[in-house]
Amino acid sequence: PSASLARSVAEVVAISAASKVKIYLVIHDTRVRWQGWLRTNVRPSEVSSRLTGRGGTQFAPAYAAVEGGAKKFDAVVHLTDGEPCDPWPPRPKNARHLVVALLGCASRRLLPDDATVVEVVL
Repeated sequence: PSASLARSVAEVVAISAASKVKIYLVIHDTRVRWQGWLRTNVRPSEVSSRLTGRGGTQFAPAYAAVEGGAKKFDAVVHLTDGEPCDPWPPRPKNARHLVVALLGCASRRLLPDDATVVEVVL
């Protein structure tokens, strides 16, 4: 996997450990590459070493994976460049809030109306 993806996984694991908040992580490109609850003792390499593929971005499979988590979420945080290959799907039905963290110089033109947007400077 890319170094930035591995670093992102490590940061999510660190946030989960420091906050004691359970995090359901979905990593995707054109399809879901990894999904699951992060255990408090998970090593980031356990997740990032399973990632293969890359290329193109479709959000619908990832949002379907969140909906298949069979749990209600207070918020879904979507880290993205904001440039999907398909139309941006509606917020997952089992999430009260959608937070979009735009990475790099992303476009706001495709964002859903009900999303809270946070710009991330790399």
